[in-house]
Amino acid sequence: MTAGAAVLAVAIEFSQLFFPPRTVSQNDVLAECAGAAVGAVAWLLVGGRVTAWWRGLTRPRQRGRLAVHLLTGYVVALVLCQLFPYDLVLSADEMIAKIQGGKVILAPFEEVNAAALPALLGALLVYVPVGYLAAVVRSRALRPVVSALGIGFVFVLGIELLQMLVFSRYTSSTHVVLGTVGAGLGGWLAGRFGPAARRPLPRGGLWWCLSLGLRLACTAAVLGGLVWGKWGPLEFRQPAQGALAALAETVKVPFFYQYWNSEFEAAGQLLRDFLVPVVLGMLFASLAPRFLKGWRLAAGALAGAVGAAAELGQVFFPPHAPDMTTALVAAAGGLIGAFLYKPFVDIFVEPGPAPGSSEDAWGST
Repeated sequence: MTAGAAVLAVAIEFSQLFFPPRTVSQNDVLAECAGAAVGAVAWLLVGGRVTAWWRGLTRPRQRGRLAVHLLTGYVVALVLCQLFPYDLVLSADEMIAKIQGGKVILAPFEEVNAAALPALLGALLVYVPVGYLAAVVRSRALRPVVSALGIGFVFVLGIELLQMLVFSRYTSSTHVVLGTVGAGLGGWLAGRFGPAARRPLPRGGLWWCLSLGLRLACTAAVLGGLVWGKWGPLEFRQPAQGALAALAETVKVPFFYQYWNSEFEAAGQLLRDFLVPVVLGMLFASLAPRFLKGWRLAAGALAGAVGAAAELGQVFFPPHAPDMTTALVAAAGGLIGAFLYKPFVDIFVEPGPAPGSSEDAWGST
């Protein structure tokens, strides 16, 4: 396995000769071979657990267990993302440089300003599933929200402390506070929606109106954030060479613009440009009339088109630069989000079985 990965590494580096401005480096080959060796050892240590987790996703089972499997995967991915790009602090001098560079913030909300609000909101929302998972696993606890708050606090604090050892990452007490609040919100949601809930969803005209209003508000908020993030500060300007010529310039080698960023920035940008249309696709699917044949496809196509249009429309809002690769990623995210809507509702919104029923056995594990 490791030998095959080494051959692949050499082949990849050799192929970069034909794709300027890529550079070929012997150090890259050595690093890729070392990564293959680490991956092989990791598989020997945890491969069985990863296989069992994947089988738990692909085999029909109770919704509670499926929710736990999905959220466990999310938590693992969250930890890996929060520690990316793994440029570890290896000396006291590097730690001092990190602290002096303002990457360790001890005073809560010291860095809060208008420009930082979207990032702070994201820091809260990414930990909502952590609290949801804690409440589902401890659904028989007397106070699942308190459990979610406690587990969330320990989890977020651990992440922030580990980020002190990663030179590129920021450690902030603000994130500890926001992450704990997000985990508590997730615990509260788990008590009312999904497999840990024991009450049926409210029905009736009033609930339908409230639900519709909430979905419309969330859709408007996501659309507004997408437009502002892509086009802000909304200073429209016609391209000097014409719109069609400007759009033609966006057709480049895939991931051309990501190449010029750091790995951390490129991965973060692609993740954001994919996940926002995913959420938008789910929201459009929630609003789509069910009597419409192919409503999921229509909702996904609309969400994908909006995401792609927001990206390509940057030709009219300099200094933003549109990217065809990002537009395609956004279009794919919208389609995927629309088809994820129903499974999401079935797993994380519909209440669980009544206490004491045969289907309630998962809660005791």
